[in-house]
Amino acid sequence: MEHSPKKILVIDDDLLFTAILDVRLRNEGFEVLSCQTGEEGFEQYQRWKPDLTLLDIRLPSMSGHEVMERIKTLDPVAKVILITAFAESTSSEAEIEKGATSFYDKSLSAEKLIILVKSALSLKTS
Repeated sequence: MEHSPKKILVIDDDLLFTAILDVRLRNEGFEVLSCQTGEEGFEQYQRWKPDLTLLDIRLPSMSGHEVMERIKTLDPVAKVILITAFAESTSSEAEIEKGATSFYDKSLSAEKLIILVKSALSLKTS
């Protein structure tokens, strides 16, 4: 029996980061959709119904916090990993209390993010 790949929605306005992440996630067997704005990301969340959302905190026009709040209102058990290049400006514990599944600092390795993704989706890490 063949399983369909897990779907990951990436919402981040950093095009280089999303391009690299897209390749890494696809190489791990995930289906990936990327968006650059909170509005587009939330619309795609509703249409695509991903298994996991990777969400930048700092987005133009609508913050990642607002996007996560909308996602959680729509689906309280949605899995969301917040990502940022500005880790010092926020507390990962506070973000998790607000409903984030996990928190990722972009200064960490991409491998660390893959481990977080697999953990959030309860997949084996190698």
